[in-house]
Amino acid sequence: MAQIVEAAGLPASDSFSPAPAHALARIDQMPIEIQQQLVRAVTRRYASTAPPRRQLARPAPAAQPPGPASGRSR
Repeated sequence: MAQIVEAAGLPASDSFSPAPAHALARIDQMPIEIQQQLVRAVTRRYASTAPPRRQLARPAPAAQPPGPASGRSR
């Protein structure tokens, strides 16, 4: 949220202050095209600065249930 506020050139202060809410209200009043540009700009910035994502190991396939026991059954 703060990244979008900053991209709009508005002050992004502490998350617990009313400033971010006011900034988001101002962004909400902007034309949708401007809002989309802000989100794209933040997305590009995040993509260029984000740490690389780790590849997660795939889980091993579930073990097959044991087959019928060999030998005689009563």
